Amino acid sequence: MTPDRNKETKQKTQVAKNTCNPIFDESLEFDVNMSEVANYSLEVTVISKSGSMMFPRGKILGKTVIDLSLQDLSKAATEWYDLDATD
Repeated sequence: MTPDRNKETKQKTQVAKNTCNPIFDESLEFDVNMSEVANYSLEVTVISKSGSMMFPRGKILGKTVIDLSLQDLSKAATEWYDLDATD
């Protein structure tokens, strides 16, 4: 989560091995005061952990930033977000 970039605000999902269509059905929780959450954004980055000709090991496949001030955090939600390409 930004603006902080420390261990408490950085989390990772499990690695989905040997698949071109990974499914991530995980919940991540962050300890942030609700009165301050509007100051935060959630940065999501997708990284290839296995190497191949097409995606070298550790290559960033895409990322997106979700502005938490624009979200209704009083209830659970499922949303799809487009990933921005990286160079």
